[in-house]
Amino acid sequence: MNLTIEQHRTQYLEALFDGLEGYIEVRSFLRSGPRRQSFCADIPAALRAIDTDFGSTANCYVGMATRGEYTSDETGRLSGGKDNLVQCRALWVDRDGLTAEGAREEWEVTLEQFPFHPSMRVDSGGGEHAYWIFE
Repeated sequence: MNLTIEQHRTQYLEALFDGLEGYIEVRSFLRSGPRRQSFCADIPAALRAIDTDFGSTANCYVGMATRGEYTSDETGRLSGGKDNLVQCRALWVDRDGLTAEGAREEWEVTLEQFPFHPSMRVDSGGGEHAYWIFE
């Protein structure tokens, strides 16, 4: 079954955040412009932020832990820092540099030898994210 990009995004966010308390942090780094940050109350809001706020002109990142109500500065904006983490459902590894000769093969061997296989893997461009989802 071939899934659309929207279906992949939904499955990804549901695996990480369904049923957790707090805000989902979505960050982007625009190719020509400033960094943007959005705190989303639920998965549909996070999907809207990814689609409308960031579109295809940005590299988009999702904070792995939900965020709370703490504001870190005088602007009253929510904090994306470690002082505002609420819940996290996954352990993850961000492996960069997989385009180098032999790196992809080495990564595959490492994952195969690890006693717990990842729940999901996401291609990040020049690397990969591996996730172990906890219940």
